[in-house]
This record gives sequence, structure tokens and C-alpha cells, in this order.
Amino acid sequence: KELCNDKKIVSMAISRLGCDLLYANNNFKDNKTIVEIAVKSTPFAYRYVSDRLKDDEELLIQALNGRSGGYMYKFTSERLKMKKNIVLLAIKKEKKIFYCIPDELFNNRECMLSIYSISCLMYEYIEWIPEVHKNDKEIIMTILNANTSPAWGKILPHISDELKDDYDFMLNIIKKNNYYIKHTSERLQEKFKEEDSNKKK
Repeated sequence: KELCNDKKIVSMAISRLGCDLLYANNNFKDNKTIVEIAVKSTPFAYRYVSDRLKDDEELLIQALNGRSGGYMYKFTSERLKMKKNIVLLAIKKEKKIFYCIPDELFNNRECMLSIYSISCLMYEYIEWIPEVHKNDKEIIMTILNANTSPAWGKILPHISDELKDDYDFMLNIIKKNNYYIKHTSERLQEKFKEEDSNKKK
């Protein structure tokens, strides 16, 4: 107990293993100088800081930038979870954080476009995005353009039926690779095949 209340000893301990902050007095968990030492040593120590400091953007960024620090997004304040720069940094560090994005953030189209533009992210999570986004041409093209062509085959099955039946939209897709014609609606498949047949005549 005495060790947990001794600032010098606590500082020494957490500089070696930041997660020892867990055993420190609560006053130290609310002391930014002490907490910064812990987070610098071990980003996961961020989980044990006070609620007040979990709302400190500077401290969170320090944690996120550390090794495997992206996961610390899960433990920050609700206010910081909604900030565009924070969620983008977290996802760049750990893409699985996509599952932790607050539902309200999906209503921020500008922010979500930035998230969807992160390379090689969304082809793994496309089925989990809101239905309204699956029917948004700009969003879907942003996701496609952020990924290499082979990944498109994993993305296109999840777009809306309306987009699959949108001639101009799907024409641009199959111009990239005719293989993707199978992801268009039955109506368009017939139309594209007919057009192709007429070109050969």
C-alpha cells in the first residue's frame, strides 16, 4: 500500500511496466505527468487512467501512437470517440476498431467517407456498414478505389440491389474488369451481354 502512494517509486515502476499503474493510488491515475510516463512505457496503461484524463485528447493521441495503441480507442471518452482525427488515427493503427465506432458517427457522412478511404480496410467490413451507405454511389466508389481490384469481388456482392441495377454505375465497374458483370442485376447482365453481342456483329 505504501508503494502505491509513493510518487517516486510509482514513477519508477510504471516507467518499466506502464500497466503497473493499475496498482497505483487513484490520485496518480489522475495525475497527467504520472500517467504520461505509464502510457509512454506501455500504451495499454491508458485503460487504467482516470475518467477525467480519458477525456484528454493529447494523452489519447500519445496512447494511440504507441505500439498496438489503436485498441485504446475503446477505452476513451465518448466525446473523443466522436472526433474525426481520433477515429481515423485509431483505425489506421488497428482496423478492428471499426467495430467500436459509435452508431452516431455513421451519421457523419464526411467523417465516414474519410474512414472508408483508408486503404485495404473496408473490403473486410463492407457487410457491416449501414444499408444507406451501401446505396451511396460516392461511398461505394470511395471504398472500391481504396482497395486493389481483386478485393472488389468481395465488396460488390454487398452493395445495394439498386446500385447493382444502376446502368451507368455498374458500367464504370465492369470497365475495370468485365469479370464483375456477375455482380450486376439480372436485367443489366442481359443488357450488357446484348450490347457485347451487338459489338461483335
